[in-house]
Amino acid sequence: MTLLIFSVDPAHGVSILTDSLVTNEAGSPLDFTGKTYWYPHLETAMVTTGRFEFSKRWNHELHDNVTASSVVGVDSVAPDLLRDLHARLENSDQTSTVYHFGLTAERQVVAYAYRSIASFESERLHPGRPFVAVKPEPEPGTSLALADLDDMLRLAVHVRQHQDSSPPGEKPVYIGGDLHLTQLTAQGDRLIAMSTRLGQFEDRDEQWLQILDR
Repeated sequence: MTLLIFSVDPAHGVSILTDSLVTNEAGSPLDFTGKTYWYPHLETAMVTTGRFEFSKRWNHELHDNVTASSVVGVDSVAPDLLRDLHARLENSDQTSTVYHFGLTAERQVVAYAYRSIASFESERLHPGRPFVAVKPEPEPGTSLALADLDDMLRLAVHVRQHQDSSPPGEKPVYIGGDLHLTQLTAQGDRLIAMSTRLGQFEDRDEQWLQILDR
């Protein structure tokens, strides 16, 4: 399970923010990890929501078994490979969504989604226009206007608080640890990728001690 916020500007780039917490099904912290992957040889960034094991396996697949030079090339093979990977995993009834980001031949920054509930069919998100996406969904009425990185951090905290206040019987998305930012900036026919630790949640150190005590 993952907090994911991304802001896409087709002419300039994309900012991707995730948390770092990995938990078991009951929400107990297991580890902190990076969740956004950048593949220079594919000119593609990837992040998933849902099952973390699926994300790790797809990362391996992209590293070792995909031959392409752009996110568009990756898109041509991704649906079949994702369906095959999903079928090979135990408990494959669990849902996952994979997101790819990259640059087209027309020098447009694009985002693709591949959802297990839609048989991993390719879905190009909001082609040609800027947009912001947040997973899990924030509280209704929450502003998605992101003027700067501070707004992105505030939105992350708001989403975490909304999940923590889930009503009894409704399973929350477990969010925590550090907040990792990956930015892809379009420069001509290239993408420049940079990643950093942008912040952390208030209980990050408490979660870290729980991880160490496992």
